[in-house]
Formats: sequence, structure tokens, C-alpha cells
Amino acid sequence: MNENCEFEVRNDAHEALPLVLTVPEAAKQLRVGIGRCYELARCGRLRSIKIGKRILIPRASIFEFLGMLDGTPA
Repeated sequence: MNENCEFEVRNDAHEALPLVLTVPEAAKQLRVGIGRCYELARCGRLRSIKIGKRILIPRASIFEFLGMLDGTPA
């Protein structure tokens, strides 16, 4: 195995996402079902914002959920 392997971390990946995502959009990014994403938002594991009947997921909360800070690996 090559010990000199380097992995490129794309810091621009988080900039491609909108500031807030709908639950279906967040579910697609997280590669989970829409129902599971609603459940994560409801129980507080995935930070969300409720505006009227809409539930929005801030871009930053996606990275927080994945254990990343500002789009960089933890």
C-alpha cells in the first residue's frame, strides 16, 4: 500500500449548496429517505427552521450532522 497517498479535500463543495434546503433536497444530499430526513429534523438531530408549514434545513446543519465544520472534514 502506498503510504504517500494524498486525498484532495474539496472545500468548494459546500458552496454549491443553497443557503437553505427543503427536506427532500437535504434528504437527497444526505442520501437518506425523505421520511428519515423529516424524522431527523423533528427529533433535533438535524437542525431545521420552520417557516409557516415549510421546514427548511440550513446548509451548515448538513455539515454539522455529518461531523464537518464549515464544509471541511472533522
